[in-house]
Amino acid sequence: MNDKKQTRHIVLLVPHYSTLLDICGPFDVFQKAIQYSQEASPLPGFTYQTHVVSTRRSKRIEMLGGISILGEGSYKEIDYPIDTLIIGGLSHHPEYKPGKEVLA
Repeated sequence: MNDKKQTRHIVLLVPHYSTLLDICGPFDVFQKAIQYSQEASPLPGFTYQTHVVSTRRSKRIEMLGGISILGEGSYKEIDYPIDTLIIGGLSHHPEYKPGKEVLA
């Protein structure tokens, strides 16, 4: 019997100049859902892991209002299968929206 659980990856892709609420809200919801599901009844055969990644090459993500957060890295560094992809709040500034290469 294989006791190793498969990891299902939830990726939150964060464009620069998004709002904190657009990112923190979904992240917290998924973290709580993972916590509650494990407490109520451990999921057989798999577990979840959340990831915060940037649409740019840097781990540092500049948010609207001047605050920066650190993600795990760039979307180009993802080396695991993405089971759920959430694109965080898009900036109203066209120059900060993810390009076709990110969304491909």
